[in-house]
Amino acid sequence: DDDSSRNNDDHDDYDDDANSSFSPLAAKTTYWYRGAEKLLKRELLQITTRADPSGRIDPNSLDESSMELLQLYMEHQQSWQEVNLVVERDERTGSARTLTINRPMAFKLSESMGRLVLLGAISAEEGGGATVNRRERDGPETQNIVKFLGAFENQCGVYIGGPDDMDRPATMVHGIENLPGAVEISPGTGIY
Repeated sequence: DDDSSRNNDDHDDYDDDANSSFSPLAAKTTYWYRGAEKLLKRELLQITTRADPSGRIDPNSLDESSMELLQLYMEHQQSWQEVNLVVERDERTGSARTLTINRPMAFKLSESMGRLVLLGAISAEEGGGATVNRRERDGPETQNIVKFLGAFENQCGVYIGGPDDMDRPATMVHGIENLPGAVEISPGTGIY
């Protein structure tokens, strides 16, 4: 009986090890991440040594692989450490609608920023590439901008999302329960 209980205890310890947070895959991922980080630092250092005294780099001085790396690096600066806020989830399909919040753009609203956030881009392409100018009318749109600036002009967070629908009005995340059109993201959070 003592031997069988010892074997069961040994088996329980094995199960705990199997469920521990360490895994060979995690170790391998860390190894490759560190290797990629070293490569990126080394290559970027090589590129930056070609900068002139003002810090500018002449792209014509770069070889093809350095130019490609620099382009990839610059493109990924826009989305690395991207944060997505899940605003809607379809339990049936498992899909979700998210808002991407990459980087802060402003913490106060100017009049032009307020118009951009509330009404969308000044011009947007529709259909066959024709440019459509959106003009603020004197009526409700002007009144809404005045109210919007009054509420958020001195304190807010405007984040760049994207890349989809960048010409459309922004999605507001706020804590105002009775604001017309407000939908609570998750019951009991007070986030709309």
